[in-house]
Order: sequence, then structure tokens, then C-alpha cells
Amino acid sequence: MALRPLNSVAGISVGNDPHVTIIQANGDITTANITANSVVDFTATSNVSLGAVSNIHITGGSNGQVLSTDGSGTLSFIDVSGGGNTAAPMPYIIPVGESYTVPENFQGLFTVPITIDGTFEVDGILAEVGTAINSVSGQIIYDDNGELTGNTGFTFDQTSGNLSVPGSGLFTGNLLPSANITYDLGSPTQRWKDLYLANNTIYIGNSTISGAGGNLALTNAGGGEFVVAGNSTVSTLENGNSNISINANANITVSINGTSNIVVFTSDSLDVAGNVGTTGILTDNYYYANGQPLDFGGNPGGSNTQIQFNNNGEFSASANLTFDSATNNLVVSGNVSTTNLSVTGNGIITGNLLVNGNLIYINVEELSVQDPIITLNTGANGVPPVANTGTDVGTALYYYDTQARTAFMGWDTSNAEFAFGSQTSISSEVVTFNTLGNVRAQTFLGNIEATTISGNLTTASQSNITTVGTLTSLSVSGNITSGNITADNIDGGNLLNANYLVSDSGCVTIGGATIAVSGNNAGIFASLVDDINLGLASNIVMGGTTSNVTIQGNLIANNNISITGNVTGNLITGTLTTGAQPNITSTGTLASLSVTGNVDSGNLTVSNTIDAVNIKVTDLYSKRPAITITSNTMIDTFPTTQFRSAKYTMRAGDGADYQALEVLLVHNDINSIITVYGSLSTSGSDLVIFSTDISSGNVNVYATAVGPNTNLNLMGTYVPD
Repeated sequence: MALRPLNSVAGISVGNDPHVTIIQANGDITTANITANSVVDFTATSNVSLGAVSNIHITGGSNGQVLSTDGSGTLSFIDVSGGGNTAAPMPYIIPVGESYTVPENFQGLFTVPITIDGTFEVDGILAEVGTAINSVSGQIIYDDNGELTGNTGFTFDQTSGNLSVPGSGLFTGNLLPSANITYDLGSPTQRWKDLYLANNTIYIGNSTISGAGGNLALTNAGGGEFVVAGNSTVSTLENGNSNISINANANITVSINGTSNIVVFTSDSLDVAGNVGTTGILTDNYYYANGQPLDFGGNPGGSNTQIQFNNNGEFSASANLTFDSATNNLVVSGNVSTTNLSVTGNGIITGNLLVNGNLIYINVEELSVQDPIITLNTGANGVPPVANTGTDVGTALYYYDTQARTAFMGWDTSNAEFAFGSQTSISSEVVTFNTLGNVRAQTFLGNIEATTISGNLTTASQSNITTVGTLTSLSVSGNITSGNITADNIDGGNLLNANYLVSDSGCVTIGGATIAVSGNNAGIFASLVDDINLGLASNIVMGGTTSNVTIQGNLIANNNISITGNVTGNLITGTLTTGAQPNITSTGTLASLSVTGNVDSGNLTVSNTIDAVNIKVTDLYSKRPAITITSNTMIDTFPTTQFRSAKYTMRAGDGADYQALEVLLVHNDINSIITVYGSLSTSGSDLVIFSTDISSGNVNVYATAVGPNTNLNLMGTYVPD
């Protein structure tokens, strides 16, 4: 069926046969309804108005598909998902209560204004067509009096994400970065010119720059602050009561802790109200306080090793004042005037040493003087005395027995004699002799006046002594001719002729032996003969059956000595055997014991030193008592000349925790060092800390407690050179 051209169609109903309906019109087609069950082909050369169309029902296609034309008049259903450049149909009006969405990956195009009373969502791209876009790639499009346009500097780079704005940005809120401590304001090559702020503080990390009160305050995170104050005439940099003031075209002054003008800089000078400490001065001109210059630019005065000094305003030197850096020797040919002189090394004085003080201490262990004669009691610079001052002259010797004592040997001025005192007191250079001392010598020459003389008395000018007073003993090598001789002892070298030999004391000396009887006791004693033989081939019976035989000296027997009683002796040599006990188990207290074989014993207590090649023990204990440790407590000391190194085994404790230690020490006669090379503590930390030094020729070991109530036991092993 075919309908030919017509001008108006009120209603056209076409059945299923034929299946194709073609409507051709040269003019307008106006109709209320067109219903077709097959293909409807519209061909029109003018406008076609279908009136108010509520719905057009077209069968075919799938859910979500749209109609597409191939440009030749054929429509077909196609899928629209994934099409990046597909255009979405655009409404021109969205009533209230309705929603319209431009889908993602779609481009909504419109040529007329859209009236939106409902909801319009754009997930894709919304673009207006039909109006010229005055822009290039990257420029942001904006409305310029109803016309879309762009600007050369107003651009967006989608690769870097950078937005460029050619003019100023006006913000009604805060300008904040999207992430904390991530982005910069400006860069090293693109920096802001000026920064204008209305408030008082700029925060830089934990530090601030503040403009409160018209001043500029710089405050760091630790609270340190500098305040820049002042006016057009003077500017100051302040911190508390200290400041630096810079005057316009004038001085710079430094004030410290409220005191003004400590340092003043002018155009030609620097004034300091106090001392200046510096590690060096670099200058072309240097002046004395009197204004005279020192010339540092020329050659130094003097020769090599000579020390420079101010010689009447000139930089000069002298051979009388030198320093040799190779030997570290300072040589002064004249006098040295100083308040104190401290010399840590050797002090060598090639001239005379004049000391004008009242008291000199020489704190040395050994003093050696080359001069064979030491002169005492002179005037200044060795001038002999010109008057008797009443003072004694000699040497005072300090020693200690039960207390500190002062001995003296020298010239006793009051008695005009040499005197020796073992206990004296000295006041104002006058010696009071509380106890005279004994003098022991081999030979005395000259006159001797003494209360008691011990030893032999011999004179060269008088072989015969006529008066000797009361002698304790008299030894004569020749003959003695006299009347009766009354003596306690008579020792005759040749022959003593006498009718009777009477001894009131009960002693008679014959040869080198003495026969002595005292009460019920008698004996024969020899001091000058080698042997006194009793019995020879006969037996000698000494003592009674109930009496003891006492031998005061040594008893030496070539054969055995059989004694039925007790034997008491200070020293017994040889082999001592008893029938009942071949081995001696108790010997009392021995001064010394020499054993060539082994010694088997239980506990062995020795109060002094054991000298042995090898010592083998099962257990070894320290007999040193525990030491209470506080701060720098001395725990051991020994002479530097006795041992070179030491090893200590120690136990420290404070009542709650304990520590076992092994400690090594070594010294070089000057310094000593100590280290803990083994430690085991119940608390996991040290209870004591060790140190060492050398003082007065002794190596000293100290311990300091970390906590209270600490004590220490130790056992030392020492190694000499």
C-alpha cells in the first residue's frame, strides 16, 4: 500500500499487509496518531509536524541500546557503553521532580539554554555548540559576556596538573594545601616578589617571626629570641638586657646585661670596656698603649731562638733571652722576677740560685748536692755572721717512734759545743735538749768527756793512763803492776801471779773461760776460746735424775743425744726423732722454716710472704677483711719498684645484689692503668667503679660505690719485672 502525497492526515491506520508503508509529503503532515506494525518510511521535502507525541513505541533492540543512523536513511540499534566520544542527547528543559544525567564517557551537546527545575548531573563532558570558542589548547574557557572564550595566561596543564592564573587571585576563605608539609609556596626559580601580611606572626616550623609592638622579634623553637627595635636614627638587636645598637652613619655599641657600651665600634677604632680574649690577631698595624707602633711587617729583631720584646718602642731581641724549640730550653742570662714558678720537668740553673724567702720546701725523695761543704748560718748571699745571734746551728731530724719526734745534731751556741739530741724542741732557732742522743763510732780522736764510754778506749799520746775513774771493765795487753786489785772481772793475756785469787762476785776467768759460782749454781763459760772439753773420752753426766739441763746457746752433737726428760731450745738443727713420735706435729711459732721436700698440711696460715717455686693447693682463700666502699676508697697499694702488674679477683655487694670481678692493672712508673676484663653481676649492672694513680712512688687502687651500703673483698696476684 502506498499513500501519495497529501497535505493533511487526520488518522492513518495501516494493517500488517502490505508490511511496508511509505508516506511521502511535499508539505506539512499533521496527524494525531500513526500506528504501524511494520516499517514506516517517511519522506518529506518540508517540515513534518507530528503534533503532541507522548510516546513512540519501536520494537526491536536491547535494553540500553540507542538508535543510530548510517547517514543513508537507515536506523539501527547500537550499544553505547565504552564510547569515549559518543554524544549524549541533551534535554532543553528538565521539569521539577525529574532527573537527567549525562553518562560517563559521554559528551552532552547543547545549542540553546537548558531550563533546569529538577536535577541535572554531568558524569561525562558538557559542551555548548553553535557558539565560537576563542581559545587554544590548554586555555580555560570562561563566559565573556555570553561568549565562550579563553585567555593566554589562564591555562591548565593536564599532564603536570598545574593551573596558571595571569592576574591576581582573590580569596574569601583560607588558602590551604591539600596535604600537610608536602607542597611549597614558590620554588628556587619561581619566587614570589613581595609578601604583605596584616597580622603579627609568621610560623616557620616551631620558630616564629613576629611584628608585635612595632618591633621585629625572631624566636626559635628553644625559646631563644632576638628583637629588632629602634627607629630611623638607631636600630637595636635585643635579647633580654643585652643588645647591639647600630646608629645611622655613626657608632655601633654593644650592651651586656644592662651595662651600656661594653664594646663600641667607630669608623676608626674599637673600644672594649674590659679584656679581649682571642686566638690570634691579623692586622697590618699594631700599637702599644702609648701610641708607638710595633712593626710586624719587617724582619723580626735579633737572631734565631731569640725571644722578641719591646725595646724602647722597637720590636727587638737579645741573646740573653732565648728559647730553643728543638730542646725546649728557655735561657735567661739575667735575673727572673716572678711571683710563682712551676716547673713540671727538670729545672737546670747554670748560674747561682738566690732565694730571698723565709721558708723553702724541697719535696723530693732523694737530694744530691755536689758541693762537699754545706754552709749554714750565713748572711745574705753567703756573707759570714758578724755577731752572736744566740741561735743554734745544725740539722733538725724528724722521726717517729710512739709519736712525732725531733732530733738535732749541731752546734749548741749557749754551751759552745757540739751536741746530739734524740728528743729536742726548737723555738726561735734555739734548741732545747730534752734527751741527749747516743753516738756510735769506730774511733774518736781528741779529748773525750763522757759519763759512760762503751767499747775500747785508745789514745796515741798517752799509753799509760793514771786516772780513769771507775771503770766498768779494763783490758790491758801488757803487764799490770799494782798492789791489791779489786775488780769485778780480770782478763789476763799472759800470767797472773797471786797468792790468792779471790772473787767477790763468784767468777774467775781462766784463759778464755770463766768459772762462775752463784749461790747453788756454778758453771764454766767461754767467750774467746773455740772449745771447752769436758771428759774427753769419759762420759759426762749433767744434771740430776729430777733436774733439768738448760743450754742457753746452741747444742751441737756429732752423734746422738739421748735425753730422758724434756728438750727446750730456741733452734734445733739436724733430725729430731722421738721413740713414740717420729714425725713432729707441733713446733709452736717458728721464725722461719726451710723444707726441701713437700709439705702436706691442712690449713696453712702465713702472716707474711711465702717464697716458693711452686705452690699446689686445692682451694685458695683471701684473708683480707672486707672494705667498706664509698667514694674513691683506696682498696690496695704497693711500691712501683716492687711489682709491675697485678691481677685482682674481687667480690662486691650492697646487701641486695652482688658482683664478681676480675681486674687487671699495669704501670710504667709514671702512670698506671686498670681495666675490668671479667664481670658477673646479679643486678646486670656494676656495683663499683675502679680507678688508679701513682703517688709518692706507690701504685694506688681506688673503688667508688654506685649505690649505698657497698663493701668489697679482694685477692691479689702480683708480678714483678
